[in-house]
Amino acid sequence: MLDYTDVPYLMGIKENMGHVTTCMLAAFMFMSGYFLSKYTFETKAEIIGFYKKRLTRFFPLFLLSAILLYRLGYNPDWLQLLFTLTGLSSYVGHQSGTIWFLSMLFSFYMITPFVVRGLERIQFGVWIKAIVVMLVCIVFICILSRTSLDYDKRLSYTMPFYGLGLILGRGPFIKTISSKWYILFLSALMLILLHAFNIVGVRYLHIDTVVAIILFLCVCYWLQILPIGTIISFVSYASMAMYLFHRPIFHMGIKYMLHEQKATISEVSLILMPIVIVASYVIQYSYDFCVDKVEHKYKK
Repeated sequence: MLDYTDVPYLMGIKENMGHVTTCMLAAFMFMSGYFLSKYTFETKAEIIGFYKKRLTRFFPLFLLSAILLYRLGYNPDWLQLLFTLTGLSSYVGHQSGTIWFLSMLFSFYMITPFVVRGLERIQFGVWIKAIVVMLVCIVFICILSRTSLDYDKRLSYTMPFYGLGLILGRGPFIKTISSKWYILFLSALMLILLHAFNIVGVRYLHIDTVVAIILFLCVCYWLQILPIGTIISFVSYASMAMYLFHRPIFHMGIKYMLHEQKATISEVSLILMPIVIVASYVIQYSYDFCVDKVEHKYKK
C-alpha cells in the first residue's frame, strides 16, 4: 500500500520492504510445494491432470492481470509480457515488476511432476531427498550465474524452498511440528534474535525465510483455535485475485474515485483496501463459477 501514499516518513519503511516481501513470498513458495506434495505422477493421465488443474486454477486470471498491467504501464515491454506469461522471465531477464511471483511459480509447476518422479526413485529418507533438492538447486543457480542471462536473483530463495515443500510435505515432519506451536514460536524468536545481533553467516542461511515459514506454521495452528474462520476463509479465497489485480484496482480507485495522484493512509486503508478485497472475491467467485459451468458442460 505504500506505493500509493506520499507520506514522507513512510518512505524509509518502503525501502526496506523489498527484502521482507521476498522472504515472505519464499515462505509461500514453501507452502505451495507443501500443498502440491499430495499429488502422484505415476501415469501420463496424472501428469496431464496436474497441468490441467494448475493452468485452469490461475492462468486465465494471470493472463488478464498481465495484460491490464501492460496497458497501465507497469510492465511496458511487450517482450517482458511474453516472457512473464511463459514463465521464462525468471531465467532470461525481462522480469515483471508485479506478477513475477506467479510467473516463477508457473515455471516450477512445469517441472514438478518430473522432480517428484525423480525423487521417488531415490531409496533414502526424506532428509536425504531434501539435501539432494537443495544441492540441485544450488548447482542450477550457480550455472545460471556463470551465464550472461539476467536471471532473477530471488531464485536463490524461492526454488530451494519450493523443493523443500515438495519433499517435507510427503512425510510426517510438518504435521508433527505444526502441533508443537510453542516450539516453533520459540525457534522463530531465537532466529530473529540471531539475525538482530547480526551473527556471521545468518543471512546466507536464508534465516528470514526460515523465520517466515515457522511463524506461518504457528499462525496455521492458532487459526484452528481462534473463532475467525469465516473472515480468514473469505480473505484466503480472494487472495490470489488480490495479488493479481490489486494494482489495477488501486490505480482506478485513486484516479476515478479520489481524483488524486496519491492517497492518504486512511484512504488506502479504509476505502481502497476493502474495495480491493471485495472486488477480488467477486472476480475469483465469478471465474470459478464460469470454470465450473464449462467443466460441467463438457462432462455431459
